[in-house]
Amino acid sequence: MSLYSRITRPVLDYRVNRTRWCVLRWPTPSMAQAAGMSTETFENLYFDVCTMNYAKMARAMIPLERRMKRADHVQLKSPGTDLTFSIKGIGAKCARATETFPTARCFRVR
Repeated sequence: MSLYSRITRPVLDYRVNRTRWCVLRWPTPSMAQAAGMSTETFENLYFDVCTMNYAKMARAMIPLERRMKRADHVQLKSPGTDLTFSIKGIGAKCARATETFPTARCFRVR
């Protein structure tokens, strides 16, 4: 590994420092399988997420952020799961899609 790293380092340095980059994830059959979906269904979901109205979502997240700041407890409930925990005294912050494209979420901050 050391020899490999030493030999390939100049090529890697050149690629990182002297070429323009754009990292793009593309939906694949293995991603669909990991999500438990057909490839077509996963592709539709993926591109719907990439093209949704994130400005509208950011505005809709404001009430959630306010609610999370006031909340003492959270309960996550689904088939086979019933998890309750305290979030008292922890702040909240929404990460809008401008910072985390193609996702947006509200999370607790200390």
